[in-house]
Amino acid sequence: HRRVVALGDTDFTDVAAVVITAADSRSGILALLKRTGFHLPVFLYSEHVVELPAGVTAVINGNEQQWLELESAACQYEENLLPPFYDTLTQYVEMGNSTFACPGHQHGAFFKKHPAGRHFYD
Repeated sequence: HRRVVALGDTDFTDVAAVVITAADSRSGILALLKRTGFHLPVFLYSEHVVELPAGVTAVINGNEQQWLELESAACQYEENLLPPFYDTLTQYVEMGNSTFACPGHQHGAFFKKHPAGRHFYD
């Protein structure tokens, strides 16, 4: 099961999909998500028929099949998130061959600004 994070409590590096309401879609959140460049799957939750806004993957109303589609989109996002060399880099770090003490790395904090970097940092 996934943890639910409120829109105001995330920088979108720690989520694999976004669920918004119709009101959220008019709040500027879609423009913010586009500016992140993370290409997160975005689902609009509505119990009524609504037009699909630009930047929204699909409209869902809560039926079980749609939640499975949301989970599938989140899994696909996560699978495509990490670059090809990530496993090798992780093994290198686990062997103790790295340090983030060099100028500009701020002990690895910079990595937390991107979903793949956050995964590496965590």
